[in-house]
Amino acid sequence: MAKLLSIFAFVIIMVPVLSVLPDCGRIPPSFWCKNMQIAQHCGVTAACQRYNQMSANRKVHIQIIMESLCPFCQRFIVDKFYHDVYLKFRGYVDVELVPYGNADRRVSNRLITCFLGLPLG
Repeated sequence: MAKLLSIFAFVIIMVPVLSVLPDCGRIPPSFWCKNMQIAQHCGVTAACQRYNQMSANRKVHIQIIMESLCPFCQRFIVDKFYHDVYLKFRGYVDVELVPYGNADRRVSNRLITCFLGLPLG
């Protein structure tokens, strides 16, 4: 009986302590709107309501910045990203490919080298 009373007293004391909301400065803003108690506690309820209304049913924007002539980048897009992400989630994502050149061009021998050291073309 004494053991049961000890457990009961522990629960009565610890539940209010454990239910205290955390410091808003320690919670990343991206998590504030996931829990309305936290949003209220941090004073961002109105902002969270606007955010939730604006972001409902919107596609996720994915931007891929790639070296356009790099064989590894090309292989990633064709073999991995296309099959593993785009085909499965194309109704939920907007994809933007941003090609850029990060190659080293040698005029003397007309060789273009990808930044990974592979000859291109």
